[in-house]
Formats: sequence, C-alpha cells, structure tokens
Amino acid sequence: MRIARNVTYKLEEIRSTKEGRIAVIHSSYSLADSVPKNWPVPYYGRFRVRGRFGLYRDYKVLNLHGQGEELFNIDKGRIEQYNQSYRMQIAASLPFGLIDATPQINIKQSLTMKLLEN
Repeated sequence: MRIARNVTYKLEEIRSTKEGRIAVIHSSYSLADSVPKNWPVPYYGRFRVRGRFGLYRDYKVLNLHGQGEELFNIDKGRIEQYNQSYRMQIAASLPFGLIDATPQINIKQSLTMKLLEN
C-alpha cells in the first residue's frame, strides 16, 4: 500500500527555559487524497504476510486521523521531543471469494521521541 497523510502544523507557543527558547508545535493528521507520483517505493519485491493478516487481500485504507506535539529548541536548532498518535482504519477481502466478508482492521499507533543527554 502506498498512502500519504496530510499534516497541519500550528505553533502553539514559545517557552523560555534555561536550555533555550522552546517552540511548542501541534500537528494534526488526515488521509491524503493521493500519493505524489514522484515518491519512491520504500520496499521492492514481493512480501508475504504471515498469520491472520496473510489470509487477507486487497487492503484499502478507509480513514486516518491523529495528532501530535513537537518541542523544538530554537536556540540549539534541534527537536527535543515529539509525540505522535494516530488511528488508521483498513478494509480487506478474503481470497477466492469463498466467503463474502470485508474484514475491518483498526490500527492505533503512538510514536514518541525524546533527546537524551550527551
């Protein structure tokens, strides 16, 4: 599957700390209508999914939404921390049309990064 998401960034505030000025940036995510044509394919070849998901076919993303927060140190020019959380809903089908079913898959993912001290 090649999908893309729209991301909207909003500068919420700038905090003054002893480590420097910190920009607090909020983001929101939604499913993009299309994928840019010049995007590279991240993986080449054929891959087999194992387990329950190996039986499903014809995956289609129905929805993607989420939000995040990034703390950017303006004075040091680096990201100090970020949190992203999103949900994606996917529909699939079963092979050979033996069973008339459309399995729904819900994915909830959270990504967190924090700069460690040197």
